[in-house]
Amino acid sequence: MLNAFLGILNSEGLIVPMTLAGLLKSTKTKPIIRTTAPGKYLHIGLEKQLKKLPPYALLGYDAIVLDIDVDGLPLYKSSSETLWPILGRVVNISKIDVILIGTYLGKKKPFNVDTYLHDLTIEIKELKEHGLILNSRELKVEIRAFICDTPARSFMCDIMGHNSLVGCSKCYQKAKRIHNVTTFSTTAARLRTDDEFRERRQPEFHKDFYRSSPSELEKIGIQMITQFPLVPMHLLDLGVTKRMLNILLNGISNYKISEENKSLLSTRLMSLGAYIPKDFQRKPRSFDDICRWKATEFRQFILYTGPVVLKNIIPVEVYNEFLLLFGYRLLSTPHNLDSNINNIELELKALKGLVTQQSNTIKTLKEDLSNRDEIIIKELASINIFVRDMASEKKENADILQIFPIKNIDELQRFEDNIPNLDEQALLNAIKKIIQRGGIAKNLHHLLGKDIFLNFNYDGVQTKQTFKQYININDILYKAVSEEVVTKENFIFEIKKGFKNAKNRVHKATCLARKQK
Repeated sequence: MLNAFLGILNSEGLIVPMTLAGLLKSTKTKPIIRTTAPGKYLHIGLEKQLKKLPPYALLGYDAIVLDIDVDGLPLYKSSSETLWPILGRVVNISKIDVILIGTYLGKKKPFNVDTYLHDLTIEIKELKEHGLILNSRELKVEIRAFICDTPARSFMCDIMGHNSLVGCSKCYQKAKRIHNVTTFSTTAARLRTDDEFRERRQPEFHKDFYRSSPSELEKIGIQMITQFPLVPMHLLDLGVTKRMLNILLNGISNYKISEENKSLLSTRLMSLGAYIPKDFQRKPRSFDDICRWKATEFRQFILYTGPVVLKNIIPVEVYNEFLLLFGYRLLSTPHNLDSNINNIELELKALKGLVTQQSNTIKTLKEDLSNRDEIIIKELASINIFVRDMASEKKENADILQIFPIKNIDELQRFEDNIPNLDEQALLNAIKKIIQRGGIAKNLHHLLGKDIFLNFNYDGVQTKQTFKQYININDILYKAVSEEVVTKENFIFEIKKGFKNAKNRVHKATCLARKQK
């Protein structure tokens, strides 16, 4: 009807648009869907979504602080199609809905995180530099954190997965394989820092392509350690709590409870339903349905109902172990967080006092056993010397690791000249550590940079420079792999194969970068 009215006005000689869309100066733009191997990506736009925020909600604020959430989820049970949405949540302003920034659809997750986040990183950089103009007001836009589960965090940060021997994203703890299970020690290790992440202090922690070059997130100033927090939902609610309950109820262990006790637990838990306030999203369900419990139900159990329900039914030592996990509640109440931390510190001081008391008791025993004590002190001194030597050796190995990868011909020549001055065994250990998985053919690109591969080959054919002329380098590489390749001929074959693999890797990365442009 409005379009017909505009037509009448035109017929009377008035210069007005022929349609309502023209009158409102609105245009329908077709969304741009780009290829992001192995699927498709649609970018809706962070700035576009922020401009839709209601103006009244932003009164009194000069900045918008966001959390970005990235995760994958299957669309159908009968299909391998996977959706990877990028969501945003305004954390400093209440009652604002989660916004959809972009989404990826494919049969597998995106192959390359930089391609996947290309549009988002460009927008974040622009918004951080120039802010957001909304209703004639300039608002700062800040990213507080990226919220991801463990596999998604590994993908976003381009680091090894949590099952890797260096899989901890927060500290330098190294795991061991025990009975085919990756096991981390409970001993505290040194925490990672954002600066050390950027400097690639632990090269094996990073995935191959990003061991020598930063990702797009790093280039726009995102802190890859502190801005990627651990998520309690996956680690504790759907992680430790769910695993512990499954061991108690359905596991094969000495602590599995009987069907009678399982029924009693369910009765106890469901009887609490009448006392659960509306603040909770769900009422307690029977343990028969535990395979269908949601994260909020596990969280409710560990933080509120669990200590009541389990008491006097499960073994005392298991119950006490559960109460250690219940301490998670102290850190889950933001309003009382400071006082809770103070309480924890007081408990630690009390524990320290107990340790001091025990130390005094040991001191008394020491006086009574002075002869034995001298022997112990000598043994400790020997151990201390051994540990100091080991620490010195580790530091030396770490220094040598910083040499690799050798990026250009100048560094290559310096390394050739310096090899006689280096500790040969430490150098061999460093090289073996770098190439231990897959051999030298697959890992030569961790020792040499792409400029070496583009300008050299082993024999110097096809106008390339000759790699075999570096006698010291070839000798040390041969010694490092002699146990595997045995003969010099096999070594030369592996080196040539390594050059070929590395060149293919460089060309593939170059083609991918061109496609992104």
